[in-house]
Amino acid sequence: MKTLWIGLSVLVVLGLAGGGYWWYQQGRTTGSGPTPTVAITPLPTYEPLEQWTDPAQFTFQYPKAVTLNPHEEDKINYAHVELTADRHPGRIIFWVKDTAAATLDDWVKKEKQTAAIDTTLGGLPAKKSLGTKENTIILTTIRNG
Repeated sequence: MKTLWIGLSVLVVLGLAGGGYWWYQQGRTTGSGPTPTVAITPLPTYEPLEQWTDPAQFTFQYPKAVTLNPHEEDKINYAHVELTADRHPGRIIFWVKDTAAATLDDWVKKEKQTAAIDTTLGGLPAKKSLGTKENTIILTTIRNG
């Protein structure tokens, strides 16, 4: 009889220990804490590009959805190319024209650009400054004088 009680006691202890371990594992796998959220970001879509090669010796690519106006009516400047898009305000203008400035520093002084900063444009030294119109940025370089 004593052996029977010892055997039943061992089974009860093992059952309680096994049940406690199972309950502990269930709490860990289902996560008692907050579940981390993962932000799903859509992959960017790439628009097909067009290429513009200008007689003034510069080339660039632009999305097909953008409208390019080469301003052929402009007979004064070497280039006057304007990019616009229906879904974006503003525009980008490429102007190639003569300047009386011999260097970028001369250009900054003549144009009264007090906050021009150094940058590059097409691998050439350039100046970036704010234009006189609101929300206008000017990027200027001097090539071949």
